[in-house]
Amino acid sequence: NAMTEPTSQADILNVEILGELYLNNKLVTSVTIPNSVTTIGIGALAFLKDLETVTFHNGISEIGDAAFMGSGIAGELIIPEGVTSVGESAFTFCQNITSVTIPSSVTAFGAMIFGLCTSIETINYNANIDEGDGMFFFVGVGSNTPSGCKVIIGDNVEYIPEALFFTYQYDMFLGTNTNITELTISESVT
Repeated sequence: NAMTEPTSQADILNVEILGELYLNNKLVTSVTIPNSVTTIGIGALAFLKDLETVTFHNGISEIGDAAFMGSGIAGELIIPEGVTSVGESAFTFCQNITSVTIPSSVTAFGAMIFGLCTSIETINYNANIDEGDGMFFFVGVGSNTPSGCKVIIGDNVEYIPEALFFTYQYDMFLGTNTNITELTISESVT
């Protein structure tokens, strides 16, 4: 596993699994994950506050638990088609993400993947899975999203999992919930 010295762009080279990577440079603003990476491991790029841009490729199949937790990813986040699993809290506390696209290839994910991502304004959900387990807990409730969150359920979705946007055990303590102001559900949902 070789890696160039991180500067404004971090390149991770010749690896199949990107995991437990610590970039000792808080000024890393973008990361390109090369074709050789198939798995982004647990906490691989967590808490890199200056990381604004991540470029994925379509060969990634798994994003591990807390892989990007607390990072500074900004703007639109499109999880590439081909990803089948996204781990628990993979993007939790990523306060600058404004739009998320979940592809149809995702068949498994952990709890609170986008928990407390309070700047998300748009969610394009295309996965077919059985459980949501608070995947979008407290999305669209921050001062960054005064108009709430728009959710689009894609044409291939047949089932909307229980608790996808709501985690009642936390709601009773915090007194608020995900602020969905617009919901579009395709006719394919049964």
